[in-house]
Amino acid sequence: MIRLCCTAAALLFLAGCSTEPFDLAPVKGRVTLNGEPLADAAVLFQPLVPEGGNGLEVGPESGAHTNADGTFELRTFAPERIGAVVGRHRVVVSLPKEEGQSGGALTEEGTTPDGVYNTVKYTIPLRYRDGSALSYEVPPEGLTDLHIELTSP
Repeated sequence: MIRLCCTAAALLFLAGCSTEPFDLAPVKGRVTLNGEPLADAAVLFQPLVPEGGNGLEVGPESGAHTNADGTFELRTFAPERIGAVVGRHRVVVSLPKEEGQSGGALTEEGTTPDGVYNTVKYTIPLRYRDGSALSYEVPPEGLTDLHIELTSP
């Protein structure tokens, strides 16, 4: 009888626990490069630890691929859910078809880290591909008309 009561109590406790402790909000938008829609781009939102944060995980990344008109809707990866974690994010935009051409990471000058010259010409500047130029705050109500405007060079 005691075992049955303990099992029932544990199940009630677990029923109240969420397997997804992060608040998500919808994020939809459009990516342009020099004013033109950017098709087939990968958009990645990486949650950042807030200033003075305790170093705990802030949540899963979210991503999407843009359509022909540059539009996207973010989803988390595992488990897949619509939206992005509420809070500040570093944003990376790349063209996956270009990323595999070099056989390795490139600097903006077109050389690999070991100095070998490579002739791959990237459409998207490095500052957007490495996430150093873009960050966005996802509010609890979400972002439903986000315009990510990239410029080149």
